[in-house]
Amino acid sequence: MSNPNNYRQISIPADDIEQFKVFCIQAAQELGWKATSENDNSINIEVSDGGVYTGNGIKIDFEENGVIITLINLNTNDLSLTDTASISTLLQTVDSLKHQHSQNTIENESGFKSFLRIITPTKEYLFTPLIMFANIIVFILMVASGANFFEPTTEVVLSWGGSFSVNTLGGEPWRLLTACFLHYGILHLLLNLYALLYVGVFLEPLIGKWRFLILYLIAGIGGNVASLYFNTFAVGAGASGAVFGLYGAFLALLTTKLIEKEERKAFLTSMLLFVGYNLFYGFTKSNIDNSAHIGGLITGGLFCYLFCIDFTLAKQNNRPSYLASTIGGLALVAALYTGFSFAPKTVLNYENHRTEFVEIEQKTLSVFEKWSTLSLASQQQQIDEGIKNWERCTNLMSLENNENLPEQLETYRSFLFEYSLLRKKQYEAIKKWLVTGSAEDEHIVGQLAEEINTLLGVENDTETVE
Repeated sequence: MSNPNNYRQISIPADDIEQFKVFCIQAAQELGWKATSENDNSINIEVSDGGVYTGNGIKIDFEENGVIITLINLNTNDLSLTDTASISTLLQTVDSLKHQHSQNTIENESGFKSFLRIITPTKEYLFTPLIMFANIIVFILMVASGANFFEPTTEVVLSWGGSFSVNTLGGEPWRLLTACFLHYGILHLLLNLYALLYVGVFLEPLIGKWRFLILYLIAGIGGNVASLYFNTFAVGAGASGAVFGLYGAFLALLTTKLIEKEERKAFLTSMLLFVGYNLFYGFTKSNIDNSAHIGGLITGGLFCYLFCIDFTLAKQNNRPSYLASTIGGLALVAALYTGFSFAPKTVLNYENHRTEFVEIEQKTLSVFEKWSTLSLASQQQQIDEGIKNWERCTNLMSLENNENLPEQLETYRSFLFEYSLLRKKQYEAIKKWLVTGSAEDEHIVGQLAEEINTLLGVENDTETVE
């Protein structure tokens, strides 16, 4: 029989008994004791003394509304043991595990609740989550329409409003804004949204929701205007310029006394690390538009200094002030408009020249479709017009009219220039052959046709002049 000093009886809600079993086994393992289970209703735990097992242990019987913990020698079933220290140690370890489990649960719930908080719009924290959702919705619509989830093509991004100098400077300036809500794949989107939330949760409540929205849009436009100067042959897309503008604004705030000194130190380090690392990384990758990052950063910083002036005036006069933001904001918008107006139009001009070139080429070569039906006089007239047309094409593709092109376009421009020169020579040779009718002149016409086909990479597809 057991004596009243060798056991404990603990009341436990029925729903918690299974969890208590798990904690008992984990506690035994943590203490270096051996735990075995004879059936679903009991656990035997052999206690070690300095790593030596003597058979002394604990038997735990699980009942409907509680457990009975008894000291016992597991080898002899002796119930006369009275040293309950092992029971106390086991229960203390179980309590510790339960507390740790509860803390982990609370932290997990707290982390989830914290995440919900930063993505939930409120009265004073409105546009950060709304901008996030806007970017996500646009991306979902792009993918639903056929865009690649991981890497949409530039053609798709351009069709959705990406900023390409030819389109943006050619009558579609709205692309400066729409490009801020487009992304080249899910990874690009997630990185920008993470950066947006990280800074937005602090910045928006500091400067106010409407200032925050205006700042985001102006910085995004500023970044895309900068891209027109330094990245002329790329289809720009992404919230990066706008997000960098938010970081530029926060950095501007950190240089003032509007934020407490100790807080400034903590924030300044993390902000500089983010900006510095991303700019450095951007310079190492050819497909990252650092000009948009820097343009957004500077625009956001300048705009935020205007806010700081208003904050100072409001503190001095004890009433809200928007004077500096309004005047300075209008000046900044005017500066962006001026920058946009004077952005280099080399690629746009080249595209206009190339479009005209293609139209002239198609019109001029179409004469050979009806060549055999024309009289000699008509043939001569068509060739004379063709010579003038090829002269025009040569002028369109000349280096003087297409300076400072990106390397890819310069290569193609040079090809088209050489091609139009050969076509002009060919038409001049045809003109001479129509007059002389000599076999020698006909042979020259054929040679020039072969040269053109070689340039075009076409074999056995020569034009015949009858």
